[in-house]
Amino acid sequence: MKKIKILFSLMLTTLFVLVLASCTNVVDKLKLDTSNLEGKSFNEDGIGIVELGSVTDGDTANFFDYDGTYVTLRFFSVDTPESTGDVDKWGLAASRFTKDKLENAVSIILESDTGGAPEKDTYQRYLGYVWYKSSEDDEYTNLNLELVAEGYSKNTSKATGKYVDYFNEAQEYAEKKKLHIWSNEDDPLFSSEPMETDLKYINEHKEELYYKMVMFNAYIKQIDGQYITVEQVVDNELYTFTVYLHNTSATFLKTQGNLVKIVGTVQTYNDEYQISGIKYNQIEGENSALITQGYYLTFGYEINAAAPKYSFENLKVSSVTKDGDNYVFVGTTTRIRSTVEVSVTFTVPATEEINVNDYINKEIKFVGYNENGTKSDDVEINMVVRTLSDIIIQ
Repeated sequence: MKKIKILFSLMLTTLFVLVLASCTNVVDKLKLDTSNLEGKSFNEDGIGIVELGSVTDGDTANFFDYDGTYVTLRFFSVDTPESTGDVDKWGLAASRFTKDKLENAVSIILESDTGGAPEKDTYQRYLGYVWYKSSEDDEYTNLNLELVAEGYSKNTSKATGKYVDYFNEAQEYAEKKKLHIWSNEDDPLFSSEPMETDLKYINEHKEELYYKMVMFNAYIKQIDGQYITVEQVVDNELYTFTVYLHNTSATFLKTQGNLVKIVGTVQTYNDEYQISGIKYNQIEGENSALITQGYYLTFGYEINAAAPKYSFENLKVSSVTKDGDNYVFVGTTTRIRSTVEVSVTFTVPATEEINVNDYINKEIKFVGYNENGTKSDDVEINMVVRTLSDIIIQ
């Protein structure tokens, strides 16, 4: 009886090993017929040899088709964690995996799921499979399937997908092995706790901060669609940075002049550094937030076409004094289309020596912030200007 139990245990162990081995080889089991590729292009025939243009993230890349057509491809049956507009755990790891495979490939083939001309998604990106080989002697590997088998993506195959059984098997293997998204392990490339810093440090260390989460306070200087420019004075120097809002719903991040706390991740887009993956409305962790409605004020409204909340005629300067590291300007103005006189005092960092007499009894125009907010009936305003170069003498 004891021998039977041992034999049965060995049979189960052997069966388990065989099952795992079959799952491990699921990527190798899927083969591509390359016998009839001559003269074919992906965008017309649904299959064709391409050249790599660039890799966007783990499941999106750009290619040049056989006929020269530029193809942006969203990988079929794959949805890797985000690593561009939003930032998710394992997102950068998946992106680097895809980039490594494609940039080191000696040949790449795109294939549609339809057997003919490929479909497009709602963003007008082609949908398809990516096949690659790393050397001339290799067979082609399906990168989509490999991403699922490595645990970088769930299987999003349609029930009618041509390789659906392979993708089901690949996900089953990744789940059993607890790979990447199926694990409870920390992602060494993912920053879950923000580093409190300022724009000076970010500008001076952006390369080493790549894909790190940061938290800082800054004013919103400019808004351009889903992009905003924020600014901050540190050690009497003005620093700016670009923030990509993507799908962020926070309206306070879309108002010029607001002083805000921003929590996001340092990334690159088109070789330019930016903050994206903005954290807002989280249940846990640090959130982006409004600190002060420090309204953006315009003196001489043509200086800013964005029509800030409060605009004034050019300010007439009565005195300029130096106070420590700042110049203090005092003068009077009137609101646009108004005769009510408003007293204005503003400070600007003394980053250079000026001849104060050049400003006395002159009209100037500039943009600045009232850090305490501004009411429509205010007749005394105290504000700041970020840099001397913003001041234009009329």
